[in-house]
Amino acid sequence: MKHEYRAHVINRHGRIIGRVKIACDNDASAKSRVERLVAVHPLELWDGERKIARFEAVR
Repeated sequence: MKHEYRAHVINRHGRIIGRVKIACDNDASAKSRVERLVAVHPLELWDGERKIARFEAVR
């Protein structure tokens, strides 16, 4: 069964400016998917109240 994660898009002031819901089997697959989404803004991967990882923007 897939688990729902959230990726928060973070602006330069550290504020959330968007969210993406991601359904994955585990933390490792969710990290892999979020890594591919990083572009202009950093992303933080969350599972409920648990922050899993932060991915910096590729510039």
